Amino acid sequence: MPKVSEEYFRIKRKEIVDAAYRVCIRKSISAVELKDVIAETGMSHGAIYRYFKDLDEIIGAMLIQVNSEDPYIEDVERIFDDTDGRLPIQIIGELCQFLYQQMDGCGIDAVKISFYANVFMINEPERAAKIFESIKDCNTSSSSYLICKFAEYVEQQTIKGNLHPKCSLDDLVQYLVASYDGILMTYLLKEPTLEREGEKAACQNGKLWLKNLFLALEYTIINLLGCEEEESEKDSENNG
Repeated sequence: MPKVSEEYFRIKRKEIVDAAYRVCIRKSISAVELKDVIAETGMSHGAIYRYFKDLDEIIGAMLIQVNSEDPYIEDVERIFDDTDGRLPIQIIGELCQFLYQQMDGCGIDAVKISFYANVFMINEPERAAKIFESIKDCNTSSSSYLICKFAEYVEQQTIKGNLHPKCSLDDLVQYLVASYDGILMTYLLKEPTLEREGEKAACQNGKLWLKNLFLALEYTIINLLGCEEEESEKDSENNG
């Protein structure tokens, strides 16, 4: 095969990754087969192997691309930086507001990919672990970084006595992830229905129903962390 330029190689790889993205919008990542991607690209089976060794490498490249298009690591750093004196109750509020804005702004296709990736991790944990292990050094796993920072913040504030969690840190993290996935699923079920019924314009003002789901998540996490007790103690100190 004639040697191709690096730019040509990059372009062809992106064509394949974009094709995989379109396929993953239509069906769960767990159900995607290499033949689906081949059909979407219009390339031959052999041509695909010039650019990727297998389907999992394609999926990994797709996840890197999806995350890199909207990285929010700096935003997460800002939220959990409490050097400005913000209380935990304020930081949790900002976190949930940020998650709401991310989901509201990214569009239904990106939400589908995010949800399907989570389902993939549940259905095929060993395969998913290998894929995520291969891309962990790409600094694009924004969601994983957010979870790590959340856990780190809660642990630090608990040690300092600023938080009084009502459950273990592991249970709290799992609750946050499960709740977020539940909101993802609600979004996927509700948003297309609104579009078909012509109600999108009425709900476009910040998607009040979506905002309310994140407010409920915020209130629950605040309660589980004992933020209300922490805030009461601060108020007592100030009044004293």
